[in-house]
Amino acid sequence: MEFVISSIKTSTATVSRVHPEIIILRYDEEFDEESIETVKENLKAIFNLGRKGTCSCLIIPSKSALPDLEGRRMIEQELVHMPYVAVVLNGLAQKILMNFVARVIGRTKMRIFTDEIEGMNWLLEKIESTS
Repeated sequence: MEFVISSIKTSTATVSRVHPEIIILRYDEEFDEESIETVKENLKAIFNLGRKGTCSCLIIPSKSALPDLEGRRMIEQELVHMPYVAVVLNGLAQKILMNFVARVIGRTKMRIFTDEIEGMNWLLEKIESTS
């Protein structure tokens, strides 16, 4: 379990700062479709907790959540500003979509995991190696 420094509850997720350089975006389990409005709301919460471009992010979507096309484009545009992004996925459709996003923003900056602890450890290693 991570130590939460500060957090913001949005309509679809909880956004928490758990490290000076790491934010966790954890979607609610019952949430299944992400619109441009919810993407904007969650990105705003991320950037309110950590200055844009300074915090890495661990994203934990609900098991079936997929953004609409407009939301995906905004995610691609904004994730590129983060030093590193780890995404914890289990569903095939989510993995296919996020593999595409990873190609867009760069595979050295983003990795997909099936385990939350592995994703967090990767972020910590990346942050420590650049300090």
